[in-house]
Amino acid sequence: MDFQPLSPHHVEELKAVAADYRAMWNELVDPPYPCDFSGTKTDWDVLDFVDYEAGHHPRAERGAALIWGNVFAATGIFEWVTDGQELFLQSKEKVYPRCLICPVARVLEIDNSSSPQYGKFEWLTQETVARCLMQGFSDEEQQLLINLTSPEPLSSYVYWGRQAIDRIYPPQDRK
Repeated sequence: MDFQPLSPHHVEELKAVAADYRAMWNELVDPPYPCDFSGTKTDWDVLDFVDYEAGHHPRAERGAALIWGNVFAATGIFEWVTDGQELFLQSKEKVYPRCLICPVARVLEIDNSSSPQYGKFEWLTQETVARCLMQGFSDEEQQLLINLTSPEPLSSYVYWGRQAIDRIYPPQDRK
């Protein structure tokens, strides 16, 4: 697949989504913390808060996906690209290590799955970071990605992922 840099239309869409989220967040009576939707982990906290407490995302799942993806873009490891229709995050290194994330698909997957009940964006982040850690990024890049996560015991992808791996490959079978 051939990816191109974002068109001015796509750049404007990213800015408009952030503006819509800022407006929604500022309309809440006494939001629990400030957020300017500039690509920080706080953006993800807000996404989980909106998902579980506030009830609707501006621009639905696509809006949530673009806010979620923008935090990965802010690391400097990924950049936004397009295939002409959809937006993707592609590692800046195109040969090795290489990684592609489709935020819209990832958010659609998590929103239409049974688990987790809450903390979906943290779960999604942990799942994505785990996949990224297998791609061969430098130690520094891996640490940047790991720092994006905040695993909570018993309710995180890391916990349940370990449980799933143990079922696929039981500890007693490992040598």
